[in-house]
Amino acid sequence: MHSNSSFSSVIPCQLRDPHLGGRITTVPIFLSGSFLKTKMSQNQVEKSLMDLISLFHKYTKPDDKIDKRGLLKMLKENFPIFLKACDKKGNDFLDHIFEDKDKNKDKKIEFSEFLSVLGEIATDYHDQSHGSPPCSGGGQLNQHLGIQELQGAGAEGAVNTAPQASALLPSTTPGT
Repeated sequence: MHSNSSFSSVIPCQLRDPHLGGRITTVPIFLSGSFLKTKMSQNQVEKSLMDLISLFHKYTKPDDKIDKRGLLKMLKENFPIFLKACDKKGNDFLDHIFEDKDKNKDKKIEFSEFLSVLGEIATDYHDQSHGSPPCSGGGQLNQHLGIQELQGAGAEGAVNTAPQASALLPSTTPGT
């Protein structure tokens, strides 16, 4: 057992234990005061990254990867507004996302592949912040959805039926 003088904090940590068939186990983590000051005081961005890691782990299997069913469940539970906007435009984002992002074709999504999925969604939201319609897809999203970009005079007859970006972005007006 560790003495209280050398460690200033003990935090419980939940881990998947491959030796126990992937069951989640709680283990104590002993932290010194200096570690707490440098590693545990998180700013908002660091907390957001830790939240993404927690989101990933919520849907992983014991091998720390997400299968197709888990990825689709994660997307439906966490990005319903994005998926609804794509559906309204006739773009089935879920249709090929797993196969597109499973770069090593092992039928599982590892953490870097998961970040690539989130990157596409984040890019779309970023584009919306600049006035693009939802699920308009820049670059990778267009390629993923099989959309050919309509430009200038080549877009005759094309009708934009997507809701305006402002309809999906949070209001910045005080009191709304």
